[in-house]
Amino acid sequence: MRDEFPTALYELWCRLYSVIDNYQIQAASISSSDLGLLTNRELSEAATNPAICQNLRLSKQPTSSELLQVLVCLRMFENMHRDLNYMRSRNSPTVAQLDGNRYLLVTPTKQNIYRAIKKEERVTPFEDIGRLSTLGLKYDWLPLTLETEIDWSYDTALQDVREVLRIGIAPFANHKEMTWECEEKPSPLDGSVPFFCADAEDQDALWSKIESILEESLSNKVQILLLPELVVTKLLLDRIRAWLYEKNEDQIILLIVAGSRHVREEGGNEGHANRCTVLYGNGEVAWVQDKTQPFYLRQPHLQQMIPNCTYDNAREPALLGKRIAVRNTDIGRIVTPICLDYIARKTLWADLKVDLYLVPAMSPRLDDFRADAWKRGRNPSATMVCNAKIDGDLKHRIHDYIPQINHPTVYKTEKSVHLYMLDIDLKEE
Repeated sequence: MRDEFPTALYELWCRLYSVIDNYQIQAASISSSDLGLLTNRELSEAATNPAICQNLRLSKQPTSSELLQVLVCLRMFENMHRDLNYMRSRNSPTVAQLDGNRYLLVTPTKQNIYRAIKKEERVTPFEDIGRLSTLGLKYDWLPLTLETEIDWSYDTALQDVREVLRIGIAPFANHKEMTWECEEKPSPLDGSVPFFCADAEDQDALWSKIESILEESLSNKVQILLLPELVVTKLLLDRIRAWLYEKNEDQIILLIVAGSRHVREEGGNEGHANRCTVLYGNGEVAWVQDKTQPFYLRQPHLQQMIPNCTYDNAREPALLGKRIAVRNTDIGRIVTPICLDYIARKTLWADLKVDLYLVPAMSPRLDDFRADAWKRGRNPSATMVCNAKIDGDLKHRIHDYIPQINHPTVYKTEKSVHLYMLDIDLKEE
């Protein structure tokens, strides 16, 4: 077994993947019996002699026989990579350069949540759980923009979660409890101005609600707590960190997705980022995720929210995130997109083979989130959304989705005001 996967082989793997990606229809016409016979005969030979794939010569319009040879090589690369030390393969992203472009290797996940669901209760996944998995491929190479950075690593925070994962979702505040401002810096492209959350109307009142949520989470053994977008200020975040350090010494609460806040980097003049901070149970920062998609607020809604802002439309955040944080954990792959990041079209978020999305949001309704959660459930992914909304129908304050036909529903204790909980069974079927 190889203990390394050479860079040159990654590049070859990516190039051959692009061939199949470009000729999917022709490749799909190859019979499964032919593919099975050929791979069984040649995979072992190719695995001990990768030169077979390195010396592959293809026509400008590859024939079925050539595409079959490509598929054999792709299967061989997957088998080789799967045999690598597991810790190494999940600790960092693999990015290959191809003709001046960058591609990210997306590996299969543990799927602990999905595998624990009884087979008769599982939502049937789409046939192509990977872009090319109808051809028996489980790994994908995804194109990256020049600006996109991938922060991909293994996190041990959930390593002791065994039978049940308890998630808390707490929609405790809304935009009316915050103060908002806009900057007089119209964009030359569309005339929009940046707007941002400047502070809370009453920090102590919000902290009283957050502290109650933390205490309830601790007493109810919540392991992951999710808070809404743009209602957790820097002061409130610091209080949460201090509370965890002082009160959560037994590490009952393992992760807090502490909503998000607008952040201007010290000395920076590019405006505010919308930043989600994820905390460990001891109050230390686990990772951060900046919002990657802009939200536009137009009149008359803009003036209702910011009375002294007279521009036609405003946007947030002024500074878009370029880095996507991906964490492989012992319950599966986790990401924390912020609001529009989750429902935006043609982004990486939907193609990262994610097991659990934890989404802070601030939206009037959650219809689009429910629709997208259903689609991603066919990947098969679970999704939790915590919306900055404190009144109205519960379905627009939180959303919980597990790829299970009769999946468990959220519940709350008699004393709880803002905390809803969901138990996910992890005992494998």
